[in-house]
Amino acid sequence: MKQIPLEQIEQALLPQGTVMFANVITALDSDEELNVVRRRDMVSGLRQVAKVLGRDPKDVPCHAAWLQARLSKISPATYNLSHKTWQNVQSNAKAAMVQVGILNGKISRKADLTEEWQALWQLILDAKNPSLPPTLGRFVHFCSRLDIRPTEVNDGAVASYLAALVATEIRKSPYVTVRATVSSWNQATRLFSEWPQITLNRESQRKQIIRPLSDFPKSFEQAFNALFITFSQTDPLDFDSELKPLRPYSIFQYRRQLQRFAAEVIAGGLAIGDMTSLHVLCNPTNAELGLRRMLARNANKTSVDISGMARLLCRVARTINADKAVLTSLNKLADRLAYNAPRGMTQKNRTRLRVLRDDAVQSKLLNWPSVAFRRHQAQSKRDALVREEAIATILLLYCPVRGKNLASIHLDHNIKRLGDGRVFLTFEEEETKTERPQEFELPPDVVKMLDLHLATRSPFLCQPANPWLFPLRNSLGHISRGALAARIKARLFKETGIEMNTHLFRHFGAMIVLDSQPGAYELARQLLGHSQVSRTISVYSGLETYTAAGLFAEIVTTKRNGGR
Repeated sequence: MKQIPLEQIEQALLPQGTVMFANVITALDSDEELNVVRRRDMVSGLRQVAKVLGRDPKDVPCHAAWLQARLSKISPATYNLSHKTWQNVQSNAKAAMVQVGILNGKISRKADLTEEWQALWQLILDAKNPSLPPTLGRFVHFCSRLDIRPTEVNDGAVASYLAALVATEIRKSPYVTVRATVSSWNQATRLFSEWPQITLNRESQRKQIIRPLSDFPKSFEQAFNALFITFSQTDPLDFDSELKPLRPYSIFQYRRQLQRFAAEVIAGGLAIGDMTSLHVLCNPTNAELGLRRMLARNANKTSVDISGMARLLCRVARTINADKAVLTSLNKLADRLAYNAPRGMTQKNRTRLRVLRDDAVQSKLLNWPSVAFRRHQAQSKRDALVREEAIATILLLYCPVRGKNLASIHLDHNIKRLGDGRVFLTFEEEETKTERPQEFELPPDVVKMLDLHLATRSPFLCQPANPWLFPLRNSLGHISRGALAARIKARLFKETGIEMNTHLFRHFGAMIVLDSQPGAYELARQLLGHSQVSRTISVYSGLETYTAAGLFAEIVTTKRNGGR
């Protein structure tokens, strides 16, 4: 087969004659009317973007969708750039493309709007709400330009706006922009009676299908609930049973998994009134129907979730004493969909950890929580929110627990204070995924930060004496792990340029342990709460390759220098 350079493959479907960064640089250099400093900044922006993409300017196309797909994956910290610097670099590159007419400049003047839109936009400006203009302005100008009247705005207009952003603008995530726009529009309908009273729908980014059990026939709901009672209370003296009782965490996961799958089967064409029992759900025809829908959303390839669902159906069928023919068919489906998970960490996680091996990046991550506390003195809700995120970060650095445990920390139950001043973060067996207790002693400076946050978070985040470390704003419970994880990730990226999710803190903790003590898998296992050391070795054995290679290089260098 003919070997074709990657650059040519990636540009094969771009429009003929697509302008490259090098062409723009040439055009800017020959523009005698352009301010010298402005020209320098624009050219610098183009060259730096090309450098980050690992390409020569002649191989970087000025194509919004092509650039957006790649720039959205860039972590500034990887290239020793701050978040603000990276924003300026991208802004200069965009300005260069606007200057030569490849991209359109932003329309922001009120005079560019139709009279109807001008009157409404004045409401936004007069309100002086800092969150509304940045998110609504572009959409308002978009609608005005297309002669979409305020009373004609609907979900179709939002979909067209998204298509325009994807096709013509370079943004980290057009979908996030549109979701923020919809939220701001709906907020305006609540704030201003003059604003069109049209509620827009914010499309969920999660493509999960799920229906409440109450939607199904009563017989199915009863059988479903009885199934999980059986799963948790299997008879230990039933020698004919191959099934072991499930842990509470597994019960929770399997309930959601099976409930989603029932909805998949209904969405695939089975009438919901016909879903009268678990035998119907496990019918091989219906099982295949649901599994094919899951495969269709995953490019017709199996995955951990799809394979796990097929195996769960086999377990359900055995539990309800399904016919042997049914069990045989379900086992065949499960075998065909078996997923062999790769050993070790994913490439994405290895790439992110590689960034964190840099001492400067590590220092930025390790010191951000204390920096945040100094900068934000808890005099506003924003200060309190940043401090809350800093507390979550510092706890993950010292106590790399799972996101579910972090979000559900109870101040009385999980924070143990001893009379000598020591403070521990603890989780009992029933609270952890592996049913193994975990306990971490908090350093004095972390305790000081924690106490300061608890003393100043009311009334901004919750009422006094709220028992949760990360409370819901209505004080009725704790924040969800997904919401807290999203906030931590967004805050760290904004403040440090580091792309860090909550689970990556566990990998980071293992990396630190194994870098400082190669082979200390038992120490890493206890830190992370794994049930078996083989699990720890399976996931993290690749981390030592870096350390081993470094030590080997030192040995070779020493021998080359005659033992010096």
